[in-house]
Amino acid sequence: MPKFSATKDELILIFAIATSPHCKILLHEMDYSHSDFVMDLDAVHSNGCPLDLNALLFFSDEERRHDIHGIRRNINRKTGQLENCFLPRCAKKEATS
Repeated sequence: MPKFSATKDELILIFAIATSPHCKILLHEMDYSHSDFVMDLDAVHSNGCPLDLNALLFFSDEERRHDIHGIRRNINRKTGQLENCFLPRCAKKEATS
């Protein structure tokens, strides 16, 4: 089972992303429910691919479309992890020493 461990502040950002006008249109076009999208973002973020949620909120339509389509197509709903080597553009960059 995937874990859902986004913080309160992260959940606020996830809901802001999911309810933004551009995202609502995209979700409707994809027949992707609001609740599934929110859960998928939390699952991906909490299970091995931390997301820069601030970046996703302010992405261009093209970047947002890439990440949302990719997450929907490549999430393993049993683990919350992304498969098929998909990496969202909003994935946090690993810190370098």
